Parts: sequence; C-alpha cells; structure tokens
Amino acid sequence: MKKLISIITMAIMFLTMTGCDDKEKKPEMDPEAAGEFVVDYMKEKYDVDFEFETYKKEKNKDSAEIYGNVLNNRDYMHIICVEPKGNDNDGDGYFDSYKIRNKTYYSY
Repeated sequence: MKKLISIITMAIMFLTMTGCDDKEKKPEMDPEAAGEFVVDYMKEKYDVDFEFETYKKEKNKDSAEIYGNVLNNRDYMHIICVEPKGNDNDGDGYFDSYKIRNKTYYSY
C-alpha cells in the first residue's frame, strides 16, 4: 500500500511540474503581407511596378525571400529578403510590419 501511495504521489508531482506550456506562440510571417510590402517598397523607392511571384521562408530564420520581376523589365529576377520589423500587436498570429534585409537580382 505504501508503494502504491508513493507511486501516485510521484506521478502527481511529475504532472504538476511539467504542466501546460503557457508561453505565447511566436508570430509568423504573412506571405501576402510581405509580398505587398515589397511591391509598395519597389514602387516608392524605385518608381517601378513590381510583380510578386513567389515567397520562400528561409529555414530556421524569421526572414523570407520574395521573388518577382519589375513589370517593364523582365530581363532580371529580383530576390528581396524581408524580415519582421515588429510584433503581432493586433493578435492575428502574423508580424505586423516588415523591413528589407537585402536585395539581389539575376539576369535571364
């Protein structure tokens, strides 16, 4: 009987120590919002119309590569790396704003 009580007590202690994880879930990058940010950035900075084609999240990083072309010059594929610039203040699970980390382009 003492052995059973000891086992039950240890089980209860183990369960209370491991409990549920109350940490907040980290926000994710929103591909659509990041793409829109890049389109707006290219228009404002270079006065060009940019076509967002694909989004690729970088492994193990809070950043992504946005692939696309300038509409009037399709000789180059632009790759623009974006990363979050803030938190998730509106609580939708996605970062609220982004910034440019770097830009590259390749000719076809």
